[in-house]
Amino acid sequence: MIGKTVPPPNPLFLLQDIQQVTLSPTEAWTFSGESTHAVLIVTKGAGRMLSESDQAALLDGSALVLSRESARQISADTDDPLRFLVFYFDALQQQDQVSNDYSPSLSWHLDHSSCAFHQVDNSTELALTLYAHRQANDPLEAFQNQIRFQQLLHLIWSHAERQATVETSSVVDQTISYMHTNYAEPITLDDLANRAGLTPRYYTEVFKKKVGKSPIEYLTSCRMEHAKTLLRESNKRLREVARLVGYADEFYFSRRFKQ
Repeated sequence: MIGKTVPPPNPLFLLQDIQQVTLSPTEAWTFSGESTHAVLIVTKGAGRMLSESDQAALLDGSALVLSRESARQISADTDDPLRFLVFYFDALQQQDQVSNDYSPSLSWHLDHSSCAFHQVDNSTELALTLYAHRQANDPLEAFQNQIRFQQLLHLIWSHAERQATVETSSVVDQTISYMHTNYAEPITLDDLANRAGLTPRYYTEVFKKKVGKSPIEYLTSCRMEHAKTLLRESNKRLREVARLVGYADEFYFSRRFKQ
């Protein structure tokens, strides 16, 4: 019997330090080549995050998740100061399945296309509470602050999942609109997945979950509906109808039409 593969354990997150940063309109803060990862929570003002390949607006309540190899620059966007809290943390990974030894993971990163999230509910209040208790001498209070940090990460992770669901639903809708507009053109699964910015396998999975059929099945249905209209309302021959709805082979079109 083939043994079940044991997935690698999830990392543990250990808060190391908290820093408050206030930037005037002429100042910038850079995160680059740090020894730990970081979460940034904007508590006042508006600004902008810049990297070599990306940029994002930052508002009160915005959250950034920065892995240690990230290179980001933060600057104020208005005449008012930009204030944010930076939570430096380690992602501890178990070394193997046998021992209970954990050490900081240098390669950990958030499994999401974006590192910036807006309007994360209750993040500002929780972040300010963490900052207020950052120098707790009582071991129980220090332990409580570690728990608060886990709750902050959970808020961000949950928000990221909801944001990803909305974004995926939106790009599926965009490809559906594309099919209805361009059904007469050659369209492949790879074409649709590329337009959605997803892998063909994942695109098919989310499309079928939303629509109830695969992308190619939906495209075929769309083409057949247009073919029925043309056959019913015009005197066009079958070969011409096939061409007008995206089929170069009229015999293949005829077989699909009769199904």
